[in-house]
Amino acid sequence: MDGYTYFTRHRARCEYARLADENKPIGSGIVESACKTVLQMRCKRSGQRWEDHGGQAILTFRSILLSKQMDNAWTLIKDFYLNPIDPPDNVVRLGVKCSV
Repeated sequence: MDGYTYFTRHRARCEYARLADENKPIGSGIVESACKTVLQMRCKRSGQRWEDHGGQAILTFRSILLSKQMDNAWTLIKDFYLNPIDPPDNVVRLGVKCSV
């Protein structure tokens, strides 16, 4: 994509004077600072180790909660987490039925 096409498509994102007048951030510093605080300080504490998929799951869940989108997210992911579980034969079944 050439420069002209890029700026034509993203013109609304390049209104720095208006954003500055509205006291809105125009740089990436806030996001970079959040990454440092949330990711590095929380996920890399002494003795903590996260695999990529586990760390990503925690960050995704945190984002869903903070954005108050749990109902929408649950609609999308519930089928994955509600797979039937077949207990071993030696487990006593109490006849209790669970539903979500």
